[in-house]
Amino acid sequence: MTGIDRTQNGLMRLFCELTEMSSEDNFELGIANYNKYFHQYTISFSNPQPIKMTEGNTTQLDTVVKDNGSTVTPIPPITYTTLDETIATVNEKGEVTAIGEGTVMVTAKLTNNSEATASIEIQVAKATPEPTGYSITLFYGKSPTIRIGGFGTTITATVSANGETISDKPVDWSARNEDGSETPKVQFLDVTDTSCRMQGLDDMDSVGTFVIVKATLREDSTIFAEQSFQLRSLF
Repeated sequence: MTGIDRTQNGLMRLFCELTEMSSEDNFELGIANYNKYFHQYTISFSNPQPIKMTEGNTTQLDTVVKDNGSTVTPIPPITYTTLDETIATVNEKGEVTAIGEGTVMVTAKLTNNSEATASIEIQVAKATPEPTGYSITLFYGKSPTIRIGGFGTTITATVSANGETISDKPVDWSARNEDGSETPKVQFLDVTDTSCRMQGLDDMDSVGTFVIVKATLREDSTIFAEQSFQLRSLF
C-alpha cells in the first residue's frame, strides 16, 4: 500500500502497487499473507466408492490431502482407523485387509489436525474356496439295470467340489462289457454333457450279463465314475 485518501466523507481510498500483492493475500478479508499462515485441510479418497473386497484380499486407500484447495505433497502423517476389525483392518500406510463378510467404515484423519477427516465404506464379500478336488456321482433310478429295447435307462452325472454341486463341468460317456468281450451290448440313445440314455441291444443272449458305464470329467480324464449295470429283458 502506497497511500490513503480520506478526503471524501465516509470513504477511504487505498492506493496499492501490484508488486506489493501476492497469492498469499486474502483480498476478501483484506489480510496480507493470510494463506501463508492459515491452513484449511481437507481429506478425500480417490478410490471407487464403496470399496468392494473379498475376504483375504488387501487394497490401498488412495488418500488425497488438500490445503486451501491445493493438493499437498508429500502427504502429511495420517491416522487410519476401522470401526470393526472383524470385517476389515487398516494399517498406518492405509492398506485395508478384508477379514470377514460385512460392511464397515474406515476413517482417515490428519495426525496433527483431527478436524481434517474423511471416511470410506468397505464392503467385504465371503471368499469362495478353491476346489480341492472334483468327484462324480451317477444317478440312475431304483436299480442299476438296462433293459433290452424299450425307452432305455437314463443316467445322470453330478460333478461336485468341496461338497458343492458344480453345474458347468461337462462329462464324456462310455460303456464296456464287464466280461471283456468286444461286441457292444448296449447303445447310447441320447447323450448330453451331464446325462445319457442307454438301451440294451436286441440280443437275448446278453440278458443277465453286465456292462460298465463310465462318466469322465472332460477337463481331467483322471476324474471319473463307473457303475455296473445288468442287462434285462423288456418284459
